[in-house]
Amino acid sequence: MNLPGELLEQRFAPFVDYRPASAPNRRVHPESFRIGPTPREVLELLDGERTLRAWMDQFSEPEERLTFLRSLYLLVETDLAQLD
Repeated sequence: MNLPGELLEQRFAPFVDYRPASAPNRRVHPESFRIGPTPREVLELLDGERTLRAWMDQFSEPEERLTFLRSLYLLVETDLAQLD
């Protein structure tokens, strides 16, 4: 959860028009990471309706945006969320 913002921005740049959604078949639960409620909160928001660009534009504070991107990265890399 300490990934730098620049790395995350680069990682997600090709996917800004994709619609993040929670994955249907979860192998682990977000609470398994023991890093607080944020991954669960982000996962519950991801309904596949909004684009990643829209999500990123929603956060006016850089720290909020970074927290969202870090959580999304964790969720995608552990197959709890997907970018469609």
